[in-house]
Amino acid sequence: MLIGLLNPVIRGWANYHRHCAAKATFNRVDHEIWRALWQWAKRRHLKKSRDWVKKHYFPALRNRAWTFATHMGQRTPDGKPIWLRLEHIK
Repeated sequence: MLIGLLNPVIRGWANYHRHCAAKATFNRVDHEIWRALWQWAKRRHLKKSRDWVKKHYFPALRNRAWTFATHMGQRTPDGKPIWLRLEHIK
C-alpha cells in the first residue's frame, strides 16, 4: 500500500532534518509531496473528474482538508470508518 511505504520515509526525513531545516523548507517539501500525489491520483483515474479524485483520495480528516488517505474497510464500534492517512510534515 502506497501510504504504508511513504509514511516511514517521510517520518525519517523529517526527523533527520528537524534541527536544521526551516519552516519554509518543510512547507515546500509538504507541498511537493501533495503535488506528486495529486498527479499520481489523476493519472491513475484519467476518466474521473477532479472532484471525484479529491473525494476518493483526499478526504477532510481531523479538521484538515486535503489529507491523502484511504478507507481501511473497517469501522469503529460506533460505525465510523477507519482511515489510514499519510503523515503530515510538521
